[in-house]
Amino acid sequence: MLCWDQLWLKECKVTGSPVRAEVGADVTLTLEPRSMGDETVKWKRQETLVHRYRSQGDDPDDQDEKFKDRTSLFCDEFSRGNISFKPTKVALEDTGSFTCSVPKVCGQDNEDGVTLCVSQFTPLQLSWCRTNEKPA
Repeated sequence: MLCWDQLWLKECKVTGSPVRAEVGADVTLTLEPRSMGDETVKWKRQETLVHRYRSQGDDPDDQDEKFKDRTSLFCDEFSRGNISFKPTKVALEDTGSFTCSVPKVCGQDNEDGVTLCVSQFTPLQLSWCRTNEKPA
């Protein structure tokens, strides 16, 4: 599926409903709530680690440099199943598929994803001409 809108210049392939944002915006990538405790939560963009929470805290080890100091999770809402991811000051290069994984008790990851479309906002420019005027 291809998403495109007159006001959004960047095209992106999506697997579900994309989250759209302008360059420089802060966004929240939300997934369906799930039951969990103080587990590991890992967010990736394609294969790149963008945020990891484990041992009751954020773990910046192996986090992609482009995402350092501009991502967060809603850790105080984990008990309600909120594992949403909040990248700030998004850039065009952030466009893509983000996947969240939470390990299950049996050792397999429970994964889900969302697509982020970041675009440079440009207002539409319209030209007007009167139909009864003759060209000069």
